[in-house]
Amino acid sequence: MAPIRKHMDYAEVGGSPLLGLNGICIIAHGRSNAKAIMNAVLMADRAAENALVDAIRDAVSRDLGPHISPESAQATLLSKETEE
Repeated sequence: MAPIRKHMDYAEVGGSPLLGLNGICIIAHGRSNAKAIMNAVLMADRAAENALVDAIRDAVSRDLGPHISPESAQATLLSKETEE
């Protein structure tokens, strides 16, 4: 039971990546203590070292294939931002 509890403890995990951004953002629990914040920073560091954003972008591009290219997705997002 201890290994499962460790993975469920927000202080041990640190946070979760916020997906859909063109960068790294880790969302931590509102009651995070120093240990949780440290683990969230470490998670962000690992995400940057492992090129998480690029890996997700490549996977989405590969899976959607001819349906959408990263360039057209980026252009669509930029045009929506300028409309607002």
